[in-house]
Amino acid sequence: MVDENNTEKIYSTGFASLIANLISAAFFGIGTYKIFAECNNDAYIAAIIGIIASILPLTMLIFINKNSKGLDIIDLNINLLGKFFGNILNIVLNVTYFFITVVIFYNITEFLSIYYLPDTSIIYIQLILLVVITFASGKNMVVISKISQLVFIINMIFFLTCQLGIFKEFNLERIYPVMQNGINPVVKGSLMYFLLAAFPIFLVTIIPSYKLEYDKNSTKKISIFYFLAHLVLLVIIFTTILTLGKELILIYRYPEYYGLKTFSLFKILERLENTLSLQFIFTMFIFIVMCFKFITISVGKIVKLKNIDKIFPYVLSILLVILVNKFFENLNQSRSIALDSFDKIAGAGILIPMLITTVKILIDKQVEKSKKTK
Repeated sequence: MVDENNTEKIYSTGFASLIANLISAAFFGIGTYKIFAECNNDAYIAAIIGIIASILPLTMLIFINKNSKGLDIIDLNINLLGKFFGNILNIVLNVTYFFITVVIFYNITEFLSIYYLPDTSIIYIQLILLVVITFASGKNMVVISKISQLVFIINMIFFLTCQLGIFKEFNLERIYPVMQNGINPVVKGSLMYFLLAAFPIFLVTIIPSYKLEYDKNSTKKISIFYFLAHLVLLVIIFTTILTLGKELILIYRYPEYYGLKTFSLFKILERLENTLSLQFIFTMFIFIVMCFKFITISVGKIVKLKNIDKIFPYVLSILLVILVNKFFENLNQSRSIALDSFDKIAGAGILIPMLITTVKILIDKQVEKSKKTK
């Protein structure tokens, strides 16, 4: 079993920063683009509603962790639902996370190819990224949580740098008119935000609760990091509107990137958009590593091979390169499919199984309570 012999625990700050990084990865490049496409300059309103609604998946995550009996989500589902139904739920989770990995990996390689390496074959870019991802996913969760904590600190520095650089370019008139097309686009946008916010955080359920160093402030720390990540996303969405306006937002594939492209910080940092690029790359890296980790641990519970956690990431890497290049062979058609269905498949494929797990825990707790009262 992966990481079975590792007794070092993950501190709550590392666990919370991991959740924050995973949330950001769902939005950069794909999530924000979809919300802007639906709501235009009302995207910030949709984000606010989505953030309020995202209290539900956070509550579910904390509840599952506290009632997991020291099991990861794979073993917990089997324990709760039996081997047959538990494995069905686990297959749905793994297939969905692999689909998400394909789309996210394409997103980051397309970004690098368009803006930084236009003359380099996209295959080479993919292979270079996968070497680093495969190496990192072979590490234990304690190491990954520490890397994530460092990435979170760096990303916050980048975020503050970006906001200082574009502050003088804000134009509040660009948020008007408010809800020009009615409330329906905002409702759809808020649902997109909710689904995109829900699926990433459940990747951490692959970490058994006994490996977490819980204290009385753990839930508070998780909640603070969770909403801090959403606050950063809200500010990025809002400032993109203030700097570009509704006329320019939909022109660009990565509007949050272009919102920084022409500005500088105190005439010292002339390419301010590069700070967002690094933030974008770092969060995608953490997300894909965690997806690899989730799938590898799941497979390791079925295939009892020695060092499966070291071998299987290479298998995933090969599958990822093949599927990304096959699926996105017809670029315009594939991009349209990915953008149209990403939030729905990702949200439903993860949120519904986690909801089933939560409900079953509640039922079992109620049955146990009833037995004690008799």
